[in-house]
Amino acid sequence: MILKNTIIYQSKTYKKQVESGNHSKNGVEPKSLTSRKKINQFIMKKSVILIAFICASFFSFGQELKLNDDGIYEYDSVINFSDSNLIETLKNRILTLNYNIEQGTNSEIIASRYYSLGTLSGQKVKYRVRIELKDNKYRLFLTNFIIQYTANNQLKEDPLEKTLWKKMWLKNINKELPKLVRELDLNTSKVKKDW
Repeated sequence: MILKNTIIYQSKTYKKQVESGNHSKNGVEPKSLTSRKKINQFIMKKSVILIAFICASFFSFGQELKLNDDGIYEYDSVINFSDSNLIETLKNRILTLNYNIEQGTNSEIIASRYYSLGTLSGQKVKYRVRIELKDNKYRLFLTNFIIQYTANNQLKEDPLEKTLWKKMWLKNINKELPKLVRELDLNTSKVKKDW
């Protein structure tokens, strides 16, 4: 009973201190208020983390390979770029990036290149880039992904759609995809040549 009266007295005293503006002078707050503050701080921290996770998930899943109508994994994007000599600018960018140009016309470029996966030594991914040009914009396709690997001391190549460990390869390629697209986007900063 004495304890209960003490808590009630402390609560009334604290309320009077809050009303008068002197509640922080003695530095002691009732336990119920400090625990509420801790709960509110905990909720705020969790809310910030949740919002950051949601935002990150929106940005990270924007670029990934999808199966097209023919059952081939590809990525496509339309990029606006105003240049009087767009075809030559794109060809120069592709050559700077060490692509092998297979076909080039005034409205389309087809090129291919290999890249190595840093985590998987000796294994490479070959892919084809097709660029269609039209009215100050171009449509970029990354398609025909082929996995090159060594098995039984022989060099082998399998299309991504038919390779073993398809999920692992898709994950690795999707991780590299934003970099590959950024390299071919003329709106980004110029690619530096290696010396």
